[in-house]
Amino acid sequence: MAGVLGEQEVSVRLADGVLSGTWLQPDPCHAACVLIAGSGPTNRDGHAGNGGVCALRALAEALCEHGIASVRYDKRGVAKSRFPTLVEADLRFDHFVEDAVTWVHWLRERVRLEERVDSVTLVGHSEGGTIALAAANRIAEVRVVAMASPATSIAAVLRAQLEALLPTELYAIAVRILAQLEAGRDAHDVPSELHAVFRDSVQPYLRSWISVDPLQLAQALGGRLLCLHGGADSQISLEHADLFEAAAPTADVVRIKDMRHDLSTENGELLSVALTASVVRFLRGCD
Repeated sequence: MAGVLGEQEVSVRLADGVLSGTWLQPDPCHAACVLIAGSGPTNRDGHAGNGGVCALRALAEALCEHGIASVRYDKRGVAKSRFPTLVEADLRFDHFVEDAVTWVHWLRERVRLEERVDSVTLVGHSEGGTIALAAANRIAEVRVVAMASPATSIAAVLRAQLEALLPTELYAIAVRILAQLEAGRDAHDVPSELHAVFRDSVQPYLRSWISVDPLQLAQALGGRLLCLHGGADSQISLEHADLFEAAAPTADVVRIKDMRHDLSTENGELLSVALTASVVRFLRGCD
């Protein structure tokens, strides 16, 4: 097991704000990664203010024990990643992709003197996995770990999730709204029951995310991709693992029977031990 060389608050200043994160470095250091949080106002630890598991902090600490350095960061507009002029209606999926690219450049500069570190990996949870896939298609020689991430468009994901949650009449309205967003149009007269998902100010972001095809991005990466999916995930089913496997046959696809969407398990593990082991093997390139 590696020791901890240090944990440090770090930041990257952009033209319109500052991205803030935590750098965790082991001694010795054998590999390095950027950890990317999932959807919503999620901070660097993977916490969205809902009392859930801080999965990214737990993963960073577990990876550190195995000689893997990491930087994890607050999403723009969340916690210490302050963007004073940012309003929700101006936010686009591409902003998060460019933020991930920025951290890859930061990390490469940080570890360039570490002779044992020969590559950088983007590790994303849920939407963060899709962000990682998109970012890796813009930078050479970057690998991706996508944890509980969708293989389909977000429109297809929302249709499946909302069908299980909404009464028939309200679901029909949600389907109509999604069709309008997929066509690049605004959706008007959104019922109050659907404001949390389809409020006016979030529709531009949803339209930008809907256009992203995770399978196309995965195909471009081939063997530089590890996908992990849980059999107890109520949001992203194992069918997504099947889709990734078919689209990118050289990728490594791992199914963890008891893992939930938040990366905990039905057996009481706050972070799946099997997930951690798979990520360590992929990042360090060992059996």
